[in-house]
Amino acid sequence: MKILIVISELKYSGAAKIAAWLANSLAESDLDVTLLTFLGEKDSQIVNKNVKQVKIKIDDTSRWKRTLKAIRQIHKTIAKHKYNVLISFLPLEGFVSVLASVHTKTKVIVAERSDPYNEKSIPANIFRFFFRFADGAVFQSSGAMAYYPRKLKQNSRIIENPVLRSNVPMIPYEDRYDEIVSVSRMEIKQKRQDLLLKAFAIVAETKKTVKLKLIGDGPDMDDIKALSKELGIYEQVIFIGKSSDVLKEISHSKVFVFASDFEGMPNAILEALSMGVPVITTDYSPGGAIELVSAKERGFVVPRGNEKLLAEKMIYTLNHADRAAEMSANAVEIYTDNSETEILKRWMEYITHIAHCEMKRGAED
Repeated sequence: MKILIVISELKYSGAAKIAAWLANSLAESDLDVTLLTFLGEKDSQIVNKNVKQVKIKIDDTSRWKRTLKAIRQIHKTIAKHKYNVLISFLPLEGFVSVLASVHTKTKVIVAERSDPYNEKSIPANIFRFFFRFADGAVFQSSGAMAYYPRKLKQNSRIIENPVLRSNVPMIPYEDRYDEIVSVSRMEIKQKRQDLLLKAFAIVAETKKTVKLKLIGDGPDMDDIKALSKELGIYEQVIFIGKSSDVLKEISHSKVFVFASDFEGMPNAILEALSMGVPVITTDYSPGGAIELVSAKERGFVVPRGNEKLLAEKMIYTLNHADRAAEMSANAVEIYTDNSETEILKRWMEYITHIAHCEMKRGAED
């Protein structure tokens, strides 16, 4: 079977990480896999040698002209190589892929990696409208799936992200630092580092030696640092920036905190659980945190925007080492629930289903 995976660029992001993982894993399973990008030339993800790569270079200052050129170039690639299934990641890529596959026999699977309820803009709305013309879709939660028309949902699947194996050892809970860690892009509107810092300021009133470690970079880094100074906690906050060894950074911490208002399925939470770090997270839209964390006693889920409750759960976890150690033991069970073998099996079963599906594309509802 010939598979084409389309993503605009292999940047340092959750979607790009999973796109590269899927390409590598499918190729290792003896499928003919091509990974196509059409914006960025430099890869921040590792792509194995048995994955073919197509990099379309488009020089144009107009966003819509670049998009139209991408559609034409991808259509030519599909027509030439006659792929059985195309898998696109993210809204722009889904829009481009659906149109590029017109008048071909290639089936299209769109992969929703964010929150369609909150990621609102005229382009994003247009891109997602065209998802209904795909042959199928992969979602990370039932909440994200509920956004789309009935016909697309009927031929779609919920497939969570895998937990990628690593050689980083899990540190016994009692040997960890008095440290709270968070991993995310430094972008306050979505990731809510403002909420996290205000909550930590409450923790710091009584926990003078506890540190907050922030991993990641982004456009709001200066504002976040300024807020930590304004709150009087700058000396207790460690700004790591972008890290090439996130798991090692996470492994020494006693608590992982995630304050986002909306997400797809956060790889950072999966990584923290895999290191046996109890997770405190908001009930980010469109959902999934309860099933991933609190329902399996791996941590706590608090309402979005509630800094006092976020702080309360941090203090509780730090004060109750025995309970935290239990949550730590439960956390590593994520390796069974979301193992690479299990998630790949679900992807391959669904790809095979779509490849042989005779349903016609189209929208209802």
